[in-house]
Amino acid sequence: MNIDNLYRIKLLDNYVSNVNEILEEVHLHHSSAFKPRSEESEFYKIKTICGKGATMYSIMYHFFSPRLKELCVETVDFGKFPRPDEIVINKYPPGSYLGKHRDGAGKYWKFQLIFLKSTRSHFTWYDRENNAHLVEEIPGRGLEMPVNIIHESTVIAPDEEDKYSMVFIWR
Repeated sequence: MNIDNLYRIKLLDNYVSNVNEILEEVHLHHSSAFKPRSEESEFYKIKTICGKGATMYSIMYHFFSPRLKELCVETVDFGKFPRPDEIVINKYPPGSYLGKHRDGAGKYWKFQLIFLKSTRSHFTWYDRENNAHLVEEIPGRGLEMPVNIIHESTVIAPDEEDKYSMVFIWR
């Protein structure tokens, strides 16, 4: 379903149908598999528009078990595209956020965000007039948008559970 034709943003309902299995496998990985984004090299730090500086959440990138890698893609129909070049699992404990930014063109040409678990919705994208558009974070829902769209994930409140999302990246 296109939520905005002008900005080419699509919601992909029921895109991943095995969310519970993915999260069970994620929880089998040691917590050290998640690396805080604030500890990454300058190349991978996201420059924020909002002035908050480095992002404050954790990322599982290189420490996937073979079972987790397979679970992440086994229920997805990628259509005309091959399987993604990279898969990332994001973990947002209370107090975490992803600052308002636009992704760097040239690092990759396509990405999809899949919501796995959240107490409340936090993912927001911005149109050219800087109007905020909050996306309802339904487990298994995918979101596809051009890499130049400004977006953020707002701060996870102290009363919320950890938020999880997954990103498919094509380089």
